Amino acid sequence: MRITIPLTLLLLFVNLLGIPLTAYDRIKVVATIEPLALIVRDIGGDRVDVFTIVPAYMDPHVYAPKPEDRILVERADILVCIGREEFLGYFEGPPAIKLGWENWSRSMYIPGGNPHYVWLFPRNAAIIAEAIYRVLSSIDPDGRDYYAYRLEHFNKSLQGLDEWIEAYKRAYMLSRVKVALAGSHMEPLLEYLDIEITGILIRGEKAVAPRDIAEFRNSAISADAILVHLLEYELDEGRIASEISKEIEVPIMVFNPLPAGCEDSYIEYIKVISYGLLASLANVKLGYSSRAASPTLCIAAVASLTATSILLLFLVVRYRR
Repeated sequence: MRITIPLTLLLLFVNLLGIPLTAYDRIKVVATIEPLALIVRDIGGDRVDVFTIVPAYMDPHVYAPKPEDRILVERADILVCIGREEFLGYFEGPPAIKLGWENWSRSMYIPGGNPHYVWLFPRNAAIIAEAIYRVLSSIDPDGRDYYAYRLEHFNKSLQGLDEWIEAYKRAYMLSRVKVALAGSHMEPLLEYLDIEITGILIRGEKAVAPRDIAEFRNSAISADAILVHLLEYELDEGRIASEISKEIEVPIMVFNPLPAGCEDSYIEYIKVISYGLLASLANVKLGYSSRAASPTLCIAAVASLTATSILLLFLVVRYRR
């Protein structure tokens, strides 16, 4: 007996399956930073080629674009950026479509009005993903159902991420942990993790004043740890935080929230850095890090959730008696 399948059903199945386009037909997307590239890949799948300007684990604030970056942007179909990157002015010939600050800033949650690291708040990632879906669908109508399916999966994964975070915090009794931030970079992530922030030393590009230092010192006394961005550890943020840490005997955690370039998805990236941060806070909270005058440096490595790579996530400066 011969089984026939209506042509419309066959076409619908092929469309939902998302048969990959050829390399020539795939949409060329350039993302300024790796977190945005991860979201583009999550939504675009096999129908997009994604390139990143700033290498993973590098601070975009100090990155100097290369001539090949300009060529990459000029030949792209879409440029996805935060919109506040200092080097954007280097690109004279913009791509056909640019997604950035003006496309999502009104809907985003931006702690303290600081646009840095807004992608660390997963609800903001959902807004970025929605904008990417709309643009991809507009220039590739044949892939609309494919992009819609992947967007739905992305949003469901975000819900699962919430449950994963809550379960982990309950397991390690982290409901009342407090952190003082030497810089505002990781404020979105800590707010998402529902970790109380006792104070912030440097917010955005604002120069630190003696009054700011005094206020931060007072706020850090009640904190379980002082959190410093790894890339700022040798600068004012880390230097001042280290001095205050020694004075009030509150341990320092030096942490890098940037992806390492080995993550397969945005969800995996957030899980990895959240696990690293929460595990380190659990050590501090449970008393494995004691307070005294002489600091020692402890480097902790956390296995990537893909079980195929090891990601160096954070450094913990702790004190011994």
